[in-house]
Amino acid sequence: MSIDNWLGNIRTNLVQTPGKLEFTLKNTDADSSLVFTPYYQKYKDRYGIYFTLSGPRSPFTKIEAESYNSQTGISTESCSEGGLNVANIENGDYVVYNDMNFDSGTASFQARLSSATNGGNIEIRLDSANGTLVGTCPVASTGGWQTWTDAKCSIKGASGRHNLYLKLQEEAGTCSM
Repeated sequence: MSIDNWLGNIRTNLVQTPGKLEFTLKNTDADSSLVFTPYYQKYKDRYGIYFTLSGPRSPFTKIEAESYNSQTGISTESCSEGGLNVANIENGDYVVYNDMNFDSGTASFQARLSSATNGGNIEIRLDSANGTLVGTCPVASTGGWQTWTDAKCSIKGASGRHNLYLKLQEEAGTCSM
């Protein structure tokens, strides 16, 4: 089904859960697992309606850093490449992406990063900020907070469904994602 056709049938394809402010997307590759819940939140002195995604997420597709489920110590800002980026990440800060489905496993991790300082490491952990360490991705200086590069590292031991924690270690004010 084309996107135009899907959107043309939005009343059939976006189904509200009875008695809840929750919507399920139908006629997709992942029927019944794409559930959206809108919420009202203040962001930078403005209010808006946002959606959160429920159900398993795939770590094998691009995930915007600012689409985290929870965080400790970080903020978001406008990104020079468009949209938002996660910023002001300091030693021990982390973002969490819930219910990531690694299926039978993954071998690598890639992130788009920037750093105006000496850098540090992003620890890739499962299920808690101090959970199983499955990878460590080095963050090198890119020369500026909006000067972006791709960082890659190996992953071992990530299979099945987990909450994914990306935790910064070392230099204060180390990076943006």
